[in-house]
Amino acid sequence: MVTSKCSEEVCRGPDSPLALEPKVLLLDEPTSALDAASAEAVEAIVTELAAAGMAVVLVSHDTAQARRIASHALVLDRGRLAEHGPAGHVTYLQEATT
Repeated sequence: MVTSKCSEEVCRGPDSPLALEPKVLLLDEPTSALDAASAEAVEAIVTELAAAGMAVVLVSHDTAQARRIASHALVLDRGRLAEHGPAGHVTYLQEATT
């Protein structure tokens, strides 16, 4: 399922949350407190898991991150769905500068 970016211990070891091979991975701001190199490593693992067929739901205020790794996006505005669709077509992600 996972290759070089995701070590055996982190992604497939017996104590890993991914050991049970879940179909969906829910992440809430997984890179918010990380330095740039660590955030890049997390993004690479998330991208790899998604490419391997795992559904990933990632909550982020970082629109640049969403543009880099999302295939689909939902934009909430004051708790309501404002826009959704393929990430490349979501206007908010194209206009945002953060």
